[in-house]
Amino acid sequence: MCYKILREVGLFEAFKIPVHEFLNYFHAVESGYREKPYHNRMHAADVLHGVYYLTSQPIPGFTQIPSDATDSPLHKTIGL
Repeated sequence: MCYKILREVGLFEAFKIPVHEFLNYFHAVESGYREKPYHNRMHAADVLHGVYYLTSQPIPGFTQIPSDATDSPLHKTIGL
């Protein structure tokens, strides 16, 4: 899921992240999760998905305040 999100928003290109190294790293991170009743790999994926969704959806009635950050190349790359 993390690979799909980073690819979708263009972070591999923006930060020049080698995909093979990224996949190896996240495989190691996932392998380190223990099978516990709550804080496990599934919970990590749920949190990642929830945070991505909540931060990528417009907020009804909220007017974006222009700032220097919204004019940055990264901001334009990921489409926020």
